[in-house]
Amino acid sequence: MPYLLRSIRKGRWLPQSFPSYKEEAFQADCFGDLNTSGNILSLWELQDDFSNLDQVIVALASGRDYLANVDFAVIPHDSVSQCGVLKKTKGSSPYLAANEDWHFHLTEISISRLTKLAEAICASERKRIGQKRVEALLQRAFIDKLIDISVMKDSLRQKVVNAVR
Repeated sequence: MPYLLRSIRKGRWLPQSFPSYKEEAFQADCFGDLNTSGNILSLWELQDDFSNLDQVIVALASGRDYLANVDFAVIPHDSVSQCGVLKKTKGSSPYLAANEDWHFHLTEISISRLTKLAEAICASERKRIGQKRVEALLQRAFIDKLIDISVMKDSLRQKVVNAVR
């Protein structure tokens, strides 16, 4: 398990110039992408060869309110495991198989561990899958009956279903 994926907003993770700094630094706003609940953070496993990336993107995108780009960080497993305790858990996306196979919780996160995770994300690759590609992936997952559309948000479900009919 060499990589874990965390959904982010890519613009928050761009180095920025601050008048009081002599060099660029990452914005504190990036912590907005690391909202924890009960000191737990949701992550997705990526296979060594990234062969399940499209499925993980479908899992993330199918749980949203609307169709949009999917921004994410690809973080080495070793970096994440230093920030808490990783536990394989069942996710809650409409993509039931992905929930079982690739969802993890990072638990026992303290503020210092969350800061360490933010630093790992800053050092990691951050990517974007565009809205058109996300839409195509969701449509294919719907056609292949991989996602449970009954639990999708109405607006997203209608857009996906109407596009393939």
